[in-house]
Amino acid sequence: GTLYYSGDFDPEGLQIGLRLHERYSSSFYPWFFDRQAYTAAPAGTPLTLDQRQTLSNLITPWDKMLPAAILKRGTVVYQESLVEEMIASFS
Repeated sequence: GTLYYSGDFDPEGLQIGLRLHERYSSSFYPWFFDRQAYTAAPAGTPLTLDQRQTLSNLITPWDKMLPAAILKRGTVVYQESLVEEMIASFS
């Protein structure tokens, strides 16, 4: 089977995605959890200094430039802001 994961675009969401990717790599699918989804979503709250530091050390194998895109934009995006697009993807 396939494990679809869509998380918040913040360090914690990416870290959860990394753990799932490590554990279920052959089944892991980042659903609305890449640079394209992040940049298309409305900007959220500004990143804190701690979040910036954590993101600068993360590597996301499914989209290696995702942490850099979040750092460049400088805001967290919560997955709830993508619900309409997620629902539309089923049509």
